[in-house]
Amino acid sequence: MIIVRFPSKANAFLIFTISIFLLSANSFCSKTTPCPGYDGAVNRWFPYADKEILVFKSTGNLYDTLYLSMPDSTMNFNTSRSCTVAKSFIATNKNPSNYPDFSITLTSLDVNNSNSTMNYAAIYFTDQIFTLYDLNTEGFGSFTAPNGSNALPRTMLNYSLNGIIYPVAQSITTDSTSIKKSGVYKITYAKNNGIIAFESNPGGVIWIKQ
Repeated sequence: MIIVRFPSKANAFLIFTISIFLLSANSFCSKTTPCPGYDGAVNRWFPYADKEILVFKSTGNLYDTLYLSMPDSTMNFNTSRSCTVAKSFIATNKNPSNYPDFSITLTSLDVNNSNSTMNYAAIYFTDQIFTLYDLNTEGFGSFTAPNGSNALPRTMLNYSLNGIIYPVAQSITTDSTSIKKSGVYKITYAKNNGIIAFESNPGGVIWIKQ
């Protein structure tokens, strides 16, 4: 048995993700068809790779650097009812003190072996999880926001940020953005670029990908 240690705050999220897959794996003995390969559609929005480095700069000229690690290869689980394939990335180091714990899981789900694939992503920022569902050519169609708050999504065409034009981008904001609340309350991501900005409290600080 191999034990892999992760940052303490992200540990619970990763255990939750892996537990879902392990529950599916209990039905291996009744599997009916091979589990197809990773769909890749979610990757076109979040094209992350093992050992990738993401750097964000704040409006106050601070820097956050996220060192991504893929702790396991793509996970495939095939059962008589569904096929789940996923990749998980976790930030393994931090710099500087304002660093947010971060991880992201990209999932393809073939329900009841119907060859109809559902694609979704779960983005974890310091005890808060944004979940994106129903991926189509224009982005994700439905969302859940942290702590049961309402998700306020927005799709933007030819979105301009930091001198770069993104043909298609989306943002998710929670409806509980009190200035006194701590944590990330808004994320913005673009097709083929992943997360390009996020906003956090206290202070309503904007962090932009460099």
